[in-house]
Amino acid sequence: MNAPAQIFPPRRDLAVWARPRQVGRPGRRRPGRSRRGFTLVEVLATLLLMAIAIPVLMQAVSVALNTAGAAKRKTEAAALAESKLSELVATGDWQTGATSGDFPDHPSYQWSAGVQSWGDGSVEQLDVAITWFERGADQSYVVSTLVYPAVPPAGQQDAAAAASAASSASSASTGTGTSTGKAAGGGK
Repeated sequence: MNAPAQIFPPRRDLAVWARPRQVGRPGRRRPGRSRRGFTLVEVLATLLLMAIAIPVLMQAVSVALNTAGAAKRKTEAAALAESKLSELVATGDWQTGATSGDFPDHPSYQWSAGVQSWGDGSVEQLDVAITWFERGADQSYVVSTLVYPAVPPAGQQDAAAAASAASSASSASTGTGTSTGKAAGGGK
């Protein structure tokens, strides 16, 4: 005869071992292993990246500052050149006065003026050059305008308007008394 199977109540200590093991459950850490810091490899990789990136960024900042400084000096030179050109034309000093000097408010800039014949000789070209020293070389900025040597300073604008009207009436127009800026430098 077969004996009826005995049914034992389940034991709690065996139930723990009978469950399948879950590996890497989120939100659960293994005892004794904290994950709060960086590994040595992560720290070394970050230091290597910073060692490469920081010098490149510093070089870019240095180039940008140098370019901004050069642009500022060139802008100042252009403003000084236009101002001096207007002063020379308005006072007539380009015919009889000084043809070089400096600016009391801007001691690093010097100016020089020159006159040369233009066209048929009834008009002359007045050039004003501003020079300054930058990065081991002389830099310059030149503006020019056309002037009438036989006309007094007060009549320069009237003479320019009359010449412009006469040249526009003819088909062979050679230009008017406008100024142009030219930058020239001995270095970069």
